[in-house]
Amino acid sequence: MTREILTGHPFNLSLTLTMGQAFRWRPFGDGWYSGVLGPHLVHVRQVGGGVEYEAASAPGREDDPAERLHRYFRLDDDIDAIYASVGRDSKVAAIMREYPGLRILRQEPWECMVSQLCAGRTSIGHAIGMVANIANNFGLPLELAGNVRYTFPTAEQLAADSGRALVRLDELRLGRELADNIIAAAQRVCDGELDWDALRRQPYVDVKQRLTQYPGVGEKTADYIALFALDKLEAFPLDKWVWRALTESYPEWGIAETGQPTDQERRELAKRARSVFGEYAGYANQYLFHRRREDDEEFLFGKRRHDVLGTETADEARYEYLARKYLA
Repeated sequence: MTREILTGHPFNLSLTLTMGQAFRWRPFGDGWYSGVLGPHLVHVRQVGGGVEYEAASAPGREDDPAERLHRYFRLDDDIDAIYASVGRDSKVAAIMREYPGLRILRQEPWECMVSQLCAGRTSIGHAIGMVANIANNFGLPLELAGNVRYTFPTAEQLAADSGRALVRLDELRLGRELADNIIAAAQRVCDGELDWDALRRQPYVDVKQRLTQYPGVGEKTADYIALFALDKLEAFPLDKWVWRALTESYPEWGIAETGQPTDQERRELAKRARSVFGEYAGYANQYLFHRRREDDEEFLFGKRRHDVLGTETADEARYEYLARKYLA
């Protein structure tokens, strides 16, 4: 059964799901996207003033995922106030006008942490394949309209038989260090040491400091987890795209365009960005990230995408390219 939730405007579903925040959304024809939220396989597409969706749930979880979708898309946020705040910067405001409707997603913390641990060691495209392999090998199958996807394994599932899970993760070619870090994090969740609700209540600075205590979680990874899963909208992750965006677009800041900035340089630039962009700096961060990455992908996913990949839209082209490269 197809249902609908109201999102209001501005809201751009396609941009929000495909620009790199979350790793498990796939185009599914005629404007639909397929993703797994907890125990639900969900198909969503944008219609009018909202999102149309249908879902299939794991056994014993037949509840309507409407509330989960509402929370996931952060529809409780005052998006007009957020946009007005970050839009005080004229350069970010120009990007927002070009790509209206981006929303930061509120992701499930455990899956977000594992996804970012994967992404911290490779490209987003490769991380997409890693996360898919983890779900396909440890999760439960869900089927909707002929589409089969898998739930993401809980920390409890991986920690319950950590020896076997470690071997299987290693077999999936994640690398032994990454596999060790995932299992170590799972055990800390089960021990209560990694308490997501408690972290969500703490100030951003304390959250980041706590997260970086865990194996494999550097400052950038901690910022992504804080921003995407723990409601810290002031977090400002500094990856190569955002670094390039800032060095190129804000020469008045006097940032040295070094090929490989030091940790201290990243720390200082992120602190300055949070000061300039304010309490919703994470939104500025994601707009800068998207604009700068789009600039580098313009040739492959722009005018020649039909010739290169034979697909109809840039989103489909991007997914097809990454799927061929990493999921084949």
